[in-house]
Amino acid sequence: MADHFLGALQALERRAQDNVLVFSDVLTERLDALAGSMLEQPISTNDYSKTLELYYQKYQRFENQEGMIFCVLRMQQLAMIVKKKKKPSFQYQEISPKLDERIQHFLNKHKEMYQKLREDSLRIWILASLAGAIGLMIVSVLLAHVPFMIGWLAALALWIGLLVYGYCFKIEKNLEKQIVSLYPKLDDLHVLLDKSAMKTKKKDLLTPSQTKQK
Repeated sequence: MADHFLGALQALERRAQDNVLVFSDVLTERLDALAGSMLEQPISTNDYSKTLELYYQKYQRFENQEGMIFCVLRMQQLAMIVKKKKKPSFQYQEISPKLDERIQHFLNKHKEMYQKLREDSLRIWILASLAGAIGLMIVSVLLAHVPFMIGWLAALALWIGLLVYGYCFKIEKNLEKQIVSLYPKLDDLHVLLDKSAMKTKKKDLLTPSQTKQK
């Protein structure tokens, strides 16, 4: 699987390092030019992850904390997708077999925000679905006078169903909503590139960002 833009992005990264870690206006223009050429074009996960790393450096220059958080969250999400057995099917992004070593090194320097956000969302979903199941049991037993065992089994079935639905569908959608909520803090071109890179094929579920596009 080809990393179509990785070489050019790494060359830009080396120039940034030679520039005493200051992401200059010239480098910003070059990054924007590369990002523009990637719109709705075949790219790899390594290509987009390296682009996110460079945007992180750009946002860092301007002390854009929300932009930096977005880049780390999206990179950690992509790293998790690379490791999954069942992977989403993107319109333009080809999922790399593994992340480039330098990208992985960048991720290792940052605390795991995406996984923590995922665990927090799952914990909230478990508690909310449990409350709903208990509410169903109380209503069915006390108000509808359903036998306790039947009410308990119905509540248990509802809780399990909600857990499966949340784990398979709802949690990932909620996480995507939280990530794209940072769009207003990003460069306009970066937003366009993210929508292009994360656009799934028609057979897959739409992400919140794609729903907004329509």
